Amino acid sequence: MKKVILGFIIIIVSCNSSSSPEELLPHIQGYWEISNVKQNDQIISEYNINTLIDYWQLNDDLSGFRKKVQPNLEGKITATQHSLPFTLTTINEELTVNYNDNGRTYKEVIVTANDKELVIIGDQGLIFTYKPYKRITMSNE
Repeated sequence: MKKVILGFIIIIVSCNSSSSPEELLPHIQGYWEISNVKQNDQIISEYNINTLIDYWQLNDDLSGFRKKVQPNLEGKITATQHSLPFTLTTINEELTVNYNDNGRTYKEVIVTANDKELVIIGDQGLIFTYKPYKRITMSNE
Protein backbone atom coordinates (compact mmCIF):
# COMPACT_ATOMS: atom_id res chain seq x y z
CA MET A 1 0.00 0.00 0.00
CA LYS A 2 2.87 2.37 0.83
CA LYS A 3 4.34 1.83 -2.65
CA VAL A 4 1.01 2.69 -4.26
CA ILE A 5 0.69 5.89 -2.21
CA LEU A 6 4.32 6.85 -2.89
CA GLY A 7 3.81 6.23 -6.61
CA PHE A 8 0.68 8.37 -6.60
CA ILE A 9 2.48 11.21 -4.77
CA ILE A 10 5.37 11.06 -7.23
CA ILE A 11 2.98 11.20 -10.19
CA ILE A 12 1.15 14.23 -8.77
CA VAL A 13 4.32 16.12 -7.91
CA SER A 14 5.95 15.16 -11.22
CA CYS A 15 2.99 16.53 -13.14
CA ASN A 16 3.46 19.84 -11.36
CA SER A 17 7.16 19.88 -12.28
CA SER A 18 7.97 20.47 -15.93
CA SER A 19 11.74 20.03 -15.54
CA SER A 20 13.58 17.11 -17.05
CA PRO A 21 16.23 15.34 -14.97
CA GLU A 22 18.95 17.03 -17.05
CA GLU A 23 17.54 20.47 -16.17
CA LEU A 24 17.61 19.65 -12.45
CA LEU A 25 21.26 18.57 -12.26
CA PRO A 26 22.98 22.00 -12.32
CA HIS A 27 20.96 23.18 -9.33
CA ILE A 28 21.54 20.33 -6.86
CA GLN A 29 25.05 21.09 -5.67
CA GLY A 30 25.36 23.60 -2.89
CA TYR A 31 24.02 24.55 0.52
CA TRP A 32 20.33 23.89 1.18
CA GLU A 33 18.25 24.82 4.22
CA ILE A 34 15.08 22.86 4.96
CA SER A 35 11.85 24.87 4.87
CA ASN A 36 9.17 22.30 5.54
CA VAL A 37 8.11 18.69 5.40
CA LYS A 38 4.73 17.68 3.99
CA GLN A 39 2.72 14.51 4.02
CA ASN A 40 -0.67 14.03 2.35
CA ASP A 41 -0.62 17.68 1.20
CA GLN A 42 -0.28 18.97 4.78
CA ILE A 43 2.74 20.58 6.38
CA ILE A 44 3.82 18.37 9.27
CA SER A 45 7.00 20.31 10.15
CA GLU A 46 8.01 23.86 9.36
CA TYR A 47 11.49 25.25 9.95
CA ASN A 48 12.04 28.97 10.43
CA ILE A 49 15.55 28.74 11.89
CA ASN A 50 18.04 25.96 11.18
CA THR A 51 21.25 25.31 13.05
CA LEU A 52 22.25 22.64 10.52
CA ILE A 53 21.99 22.82 6.75
CA ASP A 54 22.66 20.26 4.00
CA TYR A 55 25.62 20.51 1.68
CA TRP A 56 25.35 18.55 -1.58
CA GLN A 57 28.50 17.75 -3.57
CA LEU A 58 27.88 16.35 -7.06
CA ASN A 59 30.59 14.86 -9.28
CA ASP A 60 30.65 14.57 -13.08
CA ASP A 61 29.85 10.84 -12.90
CA LEU A 62 26.61 11.63 -10.97
CA SER A 63 28.02 10.34 -7.70
CA GLY A 64 28.42 12.58 -4.72
CA PHE A 65 27.72 13.05 -1.06
CA ARG A 66 25.37 14.89 1.24
CA LYS A 67 26.64 16.27 4.52
CA LYS A 68 25.23 18.25 7.43
CA VAL A 69 27.09 21.48 8.06
CA GLN A 70 26.73 24.15 10.72
CA PRO A 71 27.14 27.83 9.87
CA ASN A 72 28.13 30.28 12.58
CA LEU A 73 27.55 34.02 12.97
CA GLU A 74 31.05 34.79 11.68
CA GLY A 75 30.19 33.23 8.31
CA LYS A 76 32.29 30.11 8.79
CA ILE A 77 30.87 26.66 8.19
CA THR A 78 31.78 23.59 10.23
CA ALA A 79 31.15 20.21 8.63
CA THR A 80 30.02 17.14 10.51
CA GLN A 81 32.14 13.98 10.30
CA HIS A 82 29.46 11.87 8.60
CA SER A 83 28.80 12.20 4.89
CA LEU A 84 26.16 10.26 3.03
CA PRO A 85 27.34 8.99 -0.38
CA PHE A 86 24.85 8.81 -3.23
CA THR A 87 24.50 8.21 -6.94
CA LEU A 88 21.94 9.84 -9.19
CA THR A 89 20.02 7.85 -11.77
CA THR A 90 17.18 8.60 -14.12
CA ILE A 91 14.32 6.14 -14.00
CA ASN A 92 11.15 6.81 -16.03
CA GLU A 93 12.12 10.49 -16.39
CA GLU A 94 12.56 10.83 -12.61
CA LEU A 95 15.85 11.90 -11.06
CA THR A 96 16.49 9.41 -8.27
CA VAL A 97 19.02 9.77 -5.44
CA ASN A 98 20.28 6.32 -4.42
CA TYR A 99 21.90 6.12 -0.98
CA ASN A 100 23.98 3.41 0.62
CA ASP A 101 24.53 4.26 4.28
CA ASN A 102 26.53 1.53 6.01
CA GLY A 103 24.69 -1.21 4.14
CA ARG A 104 21.25 0.42 4.36
CA THR A 105 20.04 1.37 0.89
CA TYR A 106 17.18 3.69 0.10
CA LYS A 107 16.20 6.26 -2.48
CA GLU A 108 14.59 9.66 -2.88
CA VAL A 109 13.21 11.41 -5.95
CA ILE A 110 14.19 14.99 -6.79
CA VAL A 111 11.13 16.62 -8.33
CA THR A 112 12.27 20.25 -8.32
CA ALA A 113 15.72 21.81 -8.29
CA ASN A 114 16.22 25.41 -9.30
CA ASP A 115 17.72 28.57 -7.86
CA LYS A 116 14.75 29.02 -5.49
CA GLU A 117 13.99 25.56 -4.13
CA LEU A 118 14.86 21.90 -3.94
CA VAL A 119 11.95 19.47 -3.48
CA ILE A 120 12.58 15.83 -2.66
CA ILE A 121 10.17 12.95 -2.06
CA GLY A 122 11.53 10.45 0.46
CA ASP A 123 10.91 6.72 0.30
CA GLN A 124 8.24 7.03 3.01
CA GLY A 125 6.22 9.54 0.96
CA LEU A 126 7.40 12.61 2.87
CA ILE A 127 7.98 15.70 0.72
CA PHE A 128 10.98 17.79 1.81
CA THR A 129 11.21 21.39 0.57
CA TYR A 130 14.53 23.23 0.84
CA LYS A 131 15.55 26.79 0.08
CA PRO A 132 19.05 27.95 -0.78
CA TYR A 133 21.07 28.79 2.31
CA LYS A 134 21.66 32.51 2.70
CA ARG A 135 24.49 33.52 4.95
CA ILE A 136 23.49 35.53 7.99
CA THR A 137 25.64 38.61 8.37
CA MET A 138 26.00 40.61 11.53
CA SER A 139 26.57 44.33 11.03
CA ASN A 140 28.01 46.79 13.55
CA GLU A 141 26.12 49.68 12.01
